[in-house]
Amino acid sequence: MKHVHALISGEVQGVGYREEVKRLAFDLNICGWVMNLEDGRVEITAEGESKSIEEFLDKINIKKYPIFVEEVKVDEETYTGGFRSFRIIRDKDLQKELLSAILRGTVEIHEVKEVLLSVKQDTSAMLEKQDSMLEKQDSMLEKQDSMLEKQDLMIEKQDSLIKVTEKGFNDMKTGFREIKEEIHLVRDDFREMFMHEIRELRSEITEIKATLTRMQEAG
Repeated sequence: MKHVHALISGEVQGVGYREEVKRLAFDLNICGWVMNLEDGRVEITAEGESKSIEEFLDKINIKKYPIFVEEVKVDEETYTGGFRSFRIIRDKDLQKELLSAILRGTVEIHEVKEVLLSVKQDTSAMLEKQDSMLEKQDSMLEKQDSMLEKQDLMIEKQDSLIKVTEKGFNDMKTGFREIKEEIHLVRDDFREMFMHEIRELRSEITEIKATLTRMQEAG
C-alpha cells in the first residue's frame, strides 16, 4: 500500500480537472481527496495499492483541452489507511465556482450534475448532523427535566423533614414548659408544707419553754 501527496501545476482550475481526478481514483479504487489551492495549483492526497497509485499518477498528467497539466510534484508519505473514499474538497463559494466554470464553457453537463450532487450531499450531511445535535439536545433536556424532578422530590422530602423536626421541637418545648410548671407547683407545695412544719415546731418549742419556766417558778 502507498500514500502520496501531489501538487499539480498548469491549467487545472475551473476546467473540470478535479472531477477527472475523482473519476480516475474511483476506477483505480484509490482513496483520498483533491482540492484547489489559492495559488492556482491543485493538491491531491491519495492512498491505494502501489500499482494503482503509479497508474493514477500517470493518468492525472492530463493534457487534453481544456485541461493542461504542466507539472506533477509527488512526495511519498507514510501510509495511514485513514481514508474510506475519494472526495473533492469544494471551494467555500460553490455557486461562484460553478458559475465561473459554466461561463468559461469548460464543464460538461454531467460535471455540473456532479457539483450539484456534491452540494446536495454536503447539505444532507449538515442536516443529518443538525438532526443528531437536536436529538442530543432533546436527550439532554430530558435528563435535565429528570434531574429537576429529582431535585423537586428531594426538596419536598427536606420540607417534610423540616416540618417533622419543627413539630418535634414544638412538642419538646411544650413538654419542657409543662415540666417546668410541675416543678414550680412541687416547689410551692414543698415550701408551704415546710413552713407549716416550722410553725408547728416553733409552737412546740414555745410551749416547752413555758412549761420549763413554770416548773422553775414552782420549785
